[in-house]
Amino acid sequence: MNIEPLYLKCSELPAKDITALEICQAMARVIGAQNVEGAQKVKNVWKLYAKSKKCRADLFIKEQLLTSQGLIRLYSKDPSKAGFFGRATEKITIKDIPLDMENEVIRQSLESLNVVFVSAIKYSLIRGSDGSLTQFKDGDRFAYIEPRDPIPRVVKIDGHDATIYHHGKYNLTCRSCGVIGHKSGDEVCQAKPKNENMYVFRSYKNPLSNHFATPIKVFDEKDDFKSAEHAILWRMSVDLDMHELAQEIREAPHAGAAKALSKQIDDEVRYEWERVNEMTFRVILYEKFRQCAAFRECIVNNKDKIFAEATSDKRWGTGLGPAITARTDPTYWPGNNLLGAILTDMALNADDLLQEIEIEIDYSSFTSMQEKANEKVQTKIREEEAVINVSHEALRDDMSSEEDTGNDTDIAKNMDGEMIGQKTSTPNKLNNGDDNNGIGSELEMPKPPGSPEGTEAFLSYLDKVAIMLKQRHRNTPNTIETGRIEHTNDTGRM
Repeated sequence: MNIEPLYLKCSELPAKDITALEICQAMARVIGAQNVEGAQKVKNVWKLYAKSKKCRADLFIKEQLLTSQGLIRLYSKDPSKAGFFGRATEKITIKDIPLDMENEVIRQSLESLNVVFVSAIKYSLIRGSDGSLTQFKDGDRFAYIEPRDPIPRVVKIDGHDATIYHHGKYNLTCRSCGVIGHKSGDEVCQAKPKNENMYVFRSYKNPLSNHFATPIKVFDEKDDFKSAEHAILWRMSVDLDMHELAQEIREAPHAGAAKALSKQIDDEVRYEWERVNEMTFRVILYEKFRQCAAFRECIVNNKDKIFAEATSDKRWGTGLGPAITARTDPTYWPGNNLLGAILTDMALNADDLLQEIEIEIDYSSFTSMQEKANEKVQTKIREEEAVINVSHEALRDDMSSEEDTGNDTDIAKNMDGEMIGQKTSTPNKLNNGDDNNGIGSELEMPKPPGSPEGTEAFLSYLDKVAIMLKQRHRNTPNTIETGRIEHTNDTGRM
């Protein structure tokens, strides 16, 4: 067979129970089952055999083998043997150089940068339509070197600006701390968050976003705003005397459209307005907390967390995406995260805010109850007035009847025998005191009632008149009281 195998290190396998069949199937997915010879485990190394050198090269060019347990690194030499160059190495690819340039020229140029080669420099081959390697060269070269700091991306080689791709994790620049050599979230990263209790949000679908669609009534405006973003940008436009723009923003169908319209505002003017109007943002967000249940629940249920808006906006957001924000300590965020800071402050005071809302609700309920009670009182007054009017008309009719019959009674007494009035020839004068000898001279009728007190005074007046009539009409004592609503005066009399 005389085809050198490729190798897998058992210590790098995701699980120790991987089988030869799984490895062969993974090889077949790259070079085809007909080109796989087999797989063999020898101590701490798996050997992978292909049926030809070309198939071996096709397999090795992948650098990693995809198995059911994940990606596994491939080695071209036995990693268990001393002197194996597959120890910790890094791959480099050299591009943008002439195909006829000698590899030795490339080596010398890179060695002048203290690059230590572990392998020979080799040509990259062009792949066919089926993904397999051909014998044709494309001019690019690759090699393996000892681990080191990243090689400059552009290196002058024999008068040509060669592009160097330094593969491997040592080629990475951490997006959290900016240090080269590790990824964001790695244990060695100095920007790894000390407190991972963060609530990271982004997108208009999250209730915490200013773009979240929810009606908000604020600034004593008659109509609701469609979102907090609408309210903020409308207020900004009004303050800047851009009233036509303010109206367009108010009518924008969603927050994204409103923000696009606000691009008409100069950036420096916008930033200055935002700087001096932070309280406006707080007012709008407080109203959102009060009026939007989804927003309120999000704040209350996460009040022990740090809120972070993971957007590229370096004033109101973290300046990072959601994943990087979550793996970065807030002190390393390039953005100020002002929205997140306001929300975090609201969360810390959530109990007080909830209490304020409950007080408002209680006051609103009390006001509603008070209005209903007042309405009941007014209804009662109207009913009393209606009965009084009926009683008054009945009294006038009765006294007019007495005038026609000439029935004269000189004196009227109350229940205790006290004189309260004297009958004259003008018995119908109840509403004025022109006749000092008439009933009106002793019992002047109060003005029509407009309050419970006035109603009580009027009813008291009718009581006295009723007593007088009872004295006059002993045969019909209930003439006036029929239809009257019973009431109790200050003395308990019905």
